[in-house]
Amino acid sequence: MSVQNNVKLLRKSTGISQKAVAQYLNLSEMQYWRIENDQAKLDVDCLREIAKFLNINIDIFFDDELTKIVIKEREASYSTYS
Repeated sequence: MSVQNNVKLLRKSTGISQKAVAQYLNLSEMQYWRIENDQAKLDVDCLREIAKFLNINIDIFFDDELTKIVIKEREASYSTYS
């Protein structure tokens, strides 16, 4: 998987919308959609800000297995509160 796909998966696992991330980054929804769908360049500064917003370590985006683990942990913690 790509870093962008891991960004998308992690964002979805937290229930945060593309619109919310786009607003945080001061981007249009379309600009952010293009980042997540690997149609626009994702620079390191933007990736750092996304990690900060999602409250995760930036390294997780680069490791598919870590991404899966974090998603499972987040889903488990959200289901605990449901």
